[in-house]
This record gives sequence, C-alpha cells and structure tokens, in this order.
Amino acid sequence: MTNGNGTGIVKSVCNMCMQCCGIDAQVQDGKLVKVTAMKDHPFNHLCVKAQGITEWLYSPERLTTPLRKVNGDWKRISWDEAFDIISNKLTGIKEKFGARAFMTHMGNPFIGTPVGRMASRFCSVYGTPNHTSTASLCWAAGSMGHGVTVSNRLMRLYPSIENSRCIVLWGYNPRESNITDFVQIAPARKNGARMIVIDPRRTEEAKKSDIFAQIRPGTDSALALGMINVIISENLYDKDFVRDWTIGFERLKEHVHGYPPEKVAEITWIPASRIREAARFFSVNRPACIQCGNAIDQGVNSFQT
Repeated sequence: MTNGNGTGIVKSVCNMCMQCCGIDAQVQDGKLVKVTAMKDHPFNHLCVKAQGITEWLYSPERLTTPLRKVNGDWKRISWDEAFDIISNKLTGIKEKFGARAFMTHMGNPFIGTPVGRMASRFCSVYGTPNHTSTASLCWAAGSMGHGVTVSNRLMRLYPSIENSRCIVLWGYNPRESNITDFVQIAPARKNGARMIVIDPRRTEEAKKSDIFAQIRPGTDSALALGMINVIISENLYDKDFVRDWTIGFERLKEHVHGYPPEKVAEITWIPASRIREAARFFSVNRPACIQCGNAIDQGVNSFQT
C-alpha cells in the first residue's frame, strides 16, 4: 500500500514472461524505485528480467515516439503521422494484392495478452488469416500433443518437482531459462530425488545428474518409444492405472515393440544400456515428473514427441 504522497509498496506481478512471478514494487513519490520478490506469492524467485524492470521502465533509450527512416537515418515523427503512413500502406497492400498478402507476427511476451488478442482481432477485421507468432517454435506443438493425448488443460507447466522422487529434465535447462523450476531441484535432491537429464549439451544439471543421456538432436521421439518399450517389456508400469484410466494400450504396446533399445541407440546415439537404465530409473522412483523444454518443440516431429 502507498500513502498519500505515492510512497510505499504496490503488490503486482512481473509481466516480462508468462510465469508472472509476484513482485513488491517499491514506489517513492509516485515513481518506481525498486522491485523485489513478493514473499507470499507462490512464484517469488525473480530472474534478471524482473530485476531490470526499473531500468526498462525509465531507460533514456526507451522508444516513446514513432521513428521513420529517412535517407538511412531515423527521424522522430508524430503519432498522427505514423498512423497515416501505416494506414495508407495497409490500404495499398489490400487494394493491390488482397488482404491475404498481409501477415502479422509477434513474439512470446504478447501471446495471450490484450496486445495479442487485439492483433488477432485486427487481422479478422482486415481480412487476413495470417496472424502468426513464435508458437510454432515454442509451446504450440506440445499443447496440441497434450490435447489429443490427455487434455489441453494438462499442460507442461508447473510439475511438482519438489515432491518428486525422480526428476527428468528433457531438453530443458531451468538454471538458465526458468528460475522458478530451478529453485525446486535442490531441495528435492536433498530429500533424495534422483535426476535424469536428456540433452545434447552437458549442462550444469547434466553434470550433477544420476543419468545423463546425451541425445542426438531431433531424436527425442525415438528415445521416448525406446523407454516405453523397456517399461512395458519389463512390466514396470502401473497396471491398475493403465486398466482404469487409459485406452489404446495394446496398440501402444504393439507399436513400441519395433523400438528396442538397440535400434533406438542407433537413432539417438545413446547406448542401449543407458536407455534401459533411464527407463528403469524413471519407473521405480515414484512419484516422478518429466519437465520438457522448448527444445522439444523445435523439430519436425515435435507434435508426435
């Protein structure tokens, strides 16, 4: 809360990514002076992006007016002038080539926000279906894959890492990409959790893992099929759960029969003995969680994976 002079703490969330960690915005005389973690928020380990909010907000290099390139140099113009230029160009494209010749593209920070929804609505009004984003390389394939397999509401975010007995980091390096997940690993490991890292790179977590499977890029689906082959053939799965809560198990069993560890080793460059070891490790150390990173999305078979 702030006082009448606009000084105090404002409870908010960081919007620098979709994690939306809780922040205490320290305000003095109506101006943000510092951002710290909100201790009573479930996500309260701020990364460098959140710590840089004050600089981002007040940086003298931040663009606050439109710029137009004139003879190779940038020139400040008014908002009215910018709107006139843009609207004329959009009208010209539509009249000369048709509305479908126009496409929008936006990055991750705007997906799912009012800005993203306005851009989608703008395309509808303009008449083009070509509203694109980084989703094709991040998240969309995994979301659709989960949707047709289990539920599109059962997303990859927020597995209970701290309560897991086996943590699988699959194409995922939370030390560098998601501090909220990263801070859960140490207490889980301290409580006896085992860890498997599947990654082409020998990351810091890979060096500390119980099993490191250094996979050939783009062969994750084959590795998953090989691990399922081991789990089924060695009867390491929960038969009651399969009976009560799944369909298609016999077809899956038949499909993975063609992916023994020896064949998968040729595809993935991971030794067959390590594939068996990883599958057994994951199966017997329960409960376990698999946290996939965006690396899984960035391949031609990402949906299937």
